[in-house]
Amino acid sequence: MNQNNIEKIVHYFKSGEKCDECMKTGMEIEHFVLDENGNSIHYEELVHMLEQMRTESEIPYYEEGHLLGFYNDDYSVTLEPASQLEISVSPKDSIEEIEKIYLEFQEKMEYFLKNRGFHLVNKGYHPFQKAENLELIPKKRYEYMNAYFEKTGTMGKNMMRATASVQVSIDYTDEADFVEKYRLACILSPVFALLTDNSPVFEGEQSKKRMVRTFIWQHTDPVRCGIFPQTFQEEFGYRAYAEYLYENPPILVLDRKGEAVYTGNKKAKEIYDDREMTEEEIEHLLSMFFPDVRLKKYIEIRSGDSMELPFALSYAALVKTIFYSEEIRENLTHFFGKVTKKDIDIAKQSLIDQGSQGMAYGKTAAEIIEKLVLEIQAHLSPETVRYIGCMMEKMEELSHAV
Repeated sequence: MNQNNIEKIVHYFKSGEKCDECMKTGMEIEHFVLDENGNSIHYEELVHMLEQMRTESEIPYYEEGHLLGFYNDDYSVTLEPASQLEISVSPKDSIEEIEKIYLEFQEKMEYFLKNRGFHLVNKGYHPFQKAENLELIPKKRYEYMNAYFEKTGTMGKNMMRATASVQVSIDYTDEADFVEKYRLACILSPVFALLTDNSPVFEGEQSKKRMVRTFIWQHTDPVRCGIFPQTFQEEFGYRAYAEYLYENPPILVLDRKGEAVYTGNKKAKEIYDDREMTEEEIEHLLSMFFPDVRLKKYIEIRSGDSMELPFALSYAALVKTIFYSEEIRENLTHFFGKVTKKDIDIAKQSLIDQGSQGMAYGKTAAEIIEKLVLEIQAHLSPETVRYIGCMMEKMEELSHAV
């Protein structure tokens, strides 16, 4: 049965393959919802607002009787552990489509927020409050995760309560294409974190570190965060990814009523050894691991801090330009050469400590960024010209930093 379940996970990944002409880009943006004093909105008030916002055509979803969000054909709105608000725009052909959908959501959301004295804030870490003062929403899932992370690291509380991100998703054509894009995304993850660093405040004080979210994830849970150990092994692919998840604990599972059941250190292979996993259970298992780059039916790049829309769109355009250009991918893969998980971990720490003067893979971050600028300039499209300006300015700034 375990081998059968692993095959089902592999088939799930394979079902995400797209043709070359069907490549799309998706984007998720998390927000803090704050009042004029910098206090986060309470769950009950935010839920009441979402209920008023939702139209009859939009489908709500609940867990344990609590509203967690709603979705339509273009986007979903969900609540994160401490009432951070996430909008996930469905994969689209163009960045322009993503922008249009987000702006429509933002206009509607801000109408309801303004009447209550709240507004959306895009930062990688809560700009005013300490994590310990932020309440988790009434959801068993987060209660269980909170308890679990207290045993696996020192910063699970910070991660769940006080971080917010921008995540960009890209497609793959087959397993080989997945492996190539996935590995390059992992290699670039420290650089993407530096480019999108938007966490000037940590625990109510000016941050002494760069890339605060990266630092927090490093100290949350080494099993389910960071870079998977098998990533750069020769046999890495759908099966290796599936086996890694199946050999580790999901923390919790959902029963037939959709209620969370704590499973602690029990591995997935022990939980599902007597029955075939459903697609919903596969999706839940995938959602309980938080690597820098995550595989679903697409590749999800999770390095970016939450940013204002122009920067978020520019970051999405940057990712799209790199990963949908075979020439750029080949040039960067050759530029970096052989990289290991340990190399990425060392690069993260160096960039956290020294920023663009930090070292990654035998080069300064500034040198890597300069290489990215040259590659992107040689492959600009009308769409990237329109959106990529913010990131290009940031890259130029960092590549010339002394």
